[in-house]
Amino acid sequence: FFEFVVFNLVFIIVILNLFKDLRSKNQMPKQVRHDRLGLGFFSLVNLFLPTFTGTFSSIPRYALFSITFFIYLSQLKNLSIKYAIAIIFVILHILMLGFFIQGYFVS
Repeated sequence: FFEFVVFNLVFIIVILNLFKDLRSKNQMPKQVRHDRLGLGFFSLVNLFLPTFTGTFSSIPRYALFSITFFIYLSQLKNLSIKYAIAIIFVILHILMLGFFIQGYFVS
């Protein structure tokens, strides 16, 4: 369930960021826009790579390399949303560390 949620969250944010970069023709210089589009496509391919193996077991590790996910989160303007995301990430980190220490999963 955790891998499925991580995949959907990162996938939705990467797609939103790609659409935002595609629509922002006049707001960014051409070179920066091409770099951001390349990074977005890299993140998308990087996210789909472990799904071709037939399992979602390594999605959280591959999702860490989806750089546009973190760029999109850093560009959020609302501080309360940023704090809520940080609290959720801290709680998930503690929960997953507890599962790892008890030996429920190795990744």
